[in-house]
Amino acid sequence: MSISTQQQELINLLADGEFHSGTKIAAKLAISRTTVWKQLHALTSLGLEFNAVSGKGYQLNRALELLTHDKITANLIPKTLGLINNLEIHACLDSTNSYLTAQAHLDSIASGKICLTEVQTAGRGRRGRHWVSPFGRNIYMSILWQFQHGFNSIAGLSLVVGVAVIRVLHNLGIENIGLKWPNDIYWQAQKLGGILVEVSGE
Repeated sequence: MSISTQQQELINLLADGEFHSGTKIAAKLAISRTTVWKQLHALTSLGLEFNAVSGKGYQLNRALELLTHDKITANLIPKTLGLINNLEIHACLDSTNSYLTAQAHLDSIASGKICLTEVQTAGRGRRGRHWVSPFGRNIYMSILWQFQHGFNSIAGLSLVVGVAVIRVLHNLGIENIGLKWPNDIYWQAQKLGGILVEVSGE
């Protein structure tokens, strides 16, 4: 599945969670009102739900805080920014891990490539389980990193990443955060996130 430019523009318009007139949406996107309706129904397959009210227009059931490059980089300290070689944001991918795994085979790709997406169609959890990834509801992110000192230098990497995530959440004032072995982040006894580490090399 992919998201067309037209669909992305429609999502951007409705992301504020307010009602938008079908006539105004159609005029802004240079499409018919019938096409607006069809595109909205197509977006339900991504987990987006909307309300349609006569005289008011269309409204997403919940507002979206879409990922933007500027907002992300503006909140990173200089040391972190210096480690980032490239930051990509996609509307839709099968899996951020799969995408970067394919990228890793390109000689020109260096450490510090970060990939985020609004929705994953084939996200993977532990033991090959499907990871549910609805549009704009969570953070789906992978980092490509090259380690120069062999596999022994990254023993326990998954645990270290988990501890780092928990420390960040604590610093943001979020309480009742815990790490369930080997790589699950829990909040108030419910799973909040997972960490998947894939390693390849010679």
